[in-house]
Amino acid sequence: MADGNQLEHEGVLLGREPRRIVLTVDSENRNWDGEDPHRDHEGGSYRVPADALVEHSDDYDPDGVLVWLPYEACFGAWDPDHWDVITFPVTTWSDIVLDPHRYLDALEDGNPDVPYLVPVYTHPFVEEDGTVHAPLKPPEPTEPTLLGDAERAFTASATALLAEPAPEDPSDVVVVLLAHGRAVEAARAEVLATLCAYVRGARPVPPPEVKRRPRPTPGVTSAMKAIGQCSGWGPIDLHGSHLHDLRFTGRGYDELFVVAGDLDLHGCLLTGRTRWMWTRVDGSARLDDLVAQGEFDVANAFFGGPVTYARSRFTGDVSFGRQHSADVDASDIECLGSTSLGGAYEADVTFDGALFQRGIQSMSRVGGAFSLRNARIPCVGADTGDSWLAHLGARFEGPVDLSGSTFASFTLNGRFAQSVDLTDVTATGYRVTVSGTFDGPVTMRGMRTPGPIEVANATFATPPDLTDGPELA
Repeated sequence: MADGNQLEHEGVLLGREPRRIVLTVDSENRNWDGEDPHRDHEGGSYRVPADALVEHSDDYDPDGVLVWLPYEACFGAWDPDHWDVITFPVTTWSDIVLDPHRYLDALEDGNPDVPYLVPVYTHPFVEEDGTVHAPLKPPEPTEPTLLGDAERAFTASATALLAEPAPEDPSDVVVVLLAHGRAVEAARAEVLATLCAYVRGARPVPPPEVKRRPRPTPGVTSAMKAIGQCSGWGPIDLHGSHLHDLRFTGRGYDELFVVAGDLDLHGCLLTGRTRWMWTRVDGSARLDDLVAQGEFDVANAFFGGPVTYARSRFTGDVSFGRQHSADVDASDIECLGSTSLGGAYEADVTFDGALFQRGIQSMSRVGGAFSLRNARIPCVGADTGDSWLAHLGARFEGPVDLSGSTFASFTLNGRFAQSVDLTDVTATGYRVTVSGTFDGPVTMRGMRTPGPIEVANATFATPPDLTDGPELA
């Protein structure tokens, strides 16, 4: 909304600026009423600050249709009739734009998988007479008992707990390994390396002839749970492993899950849902030659070093990282679901030879060169009449090269500081739209489109080169 655009969907119009409001929430008829010390105070409510994002709705109170919850750092929706707030904890703005019905009609649809906000420990309770009660103090976490001498080196005894068959209570693995890591800080990297080595050995990617993949054993499940708690302990190397529901989870900008070194997942098979919430990778990230059979969502990940996704195959929806500080190589990837290219890229980006079968949504900024040569974006299985299905828009500081690529209908817009090369681009749909500011030369030589290119609010520093190409409308 910062650029003045407004999203409209079936009688719901988002505002140009958010409005700060206070939501009333109670536990009546909710499964968290047992945690609520004020459940018998009829008429009182928890007061939850929020930013209302909807300006008008034909059917609902616009204050509740879609809100941003600043304390929880997520989107949500408020039911003013029942005083409930449902949350979308891993949803990005791109997710909402791609599927507005899912979020703008969430209250009506009543999705049981969407979590309700539990404000007991985070927001004040105000009685009907105005008496204010501070949030409850969260319960203290239970620290595991340290086993053995805290000064002993990490030995095979901890590794043995991961051996198959796994212990009756797999949580024992987590208790021992995390306790030892906390006791001997110098051993943390070795603890994490041992966990990763165990997963690689116990859960390799099955050969192609194996049709039915084995389920994760309790030992592997416990090891992955432990790895997910080792924030800042060292590099993570899980290459060549079969990983199910791989998740790294921080709590926000101020409490990220940190991979303190390189992340290596090359050649992995990822099944289930892969989600990294508020995660930072300090070193390089190898995500090449992997297969993700399910949702791959790293939209809230920050990459400090170079990243490669080259030759990887994603069968579900894909959301790339929020910030890439170094070069990104995603050449020859295959994305069979919808794809969001993510947030800011500070260096060079390469998607040469990529396949985006259900279209793309673009990034916010590219600081270096952007290359999408010989790519295919057919938007198969989608309404190719919607040009946003192939949407390239951002602030591009370096040259942009789309030469030789094939699109359905697509839109190119943004701020282009250097050259834009559309040589031999083919568009098979009914519309190609170009808008924005082009400070460098634009080449459309040999470009093939079903009709003239629509130019909407475009500014060219020099006239585009249209040799053997289309006309501009």
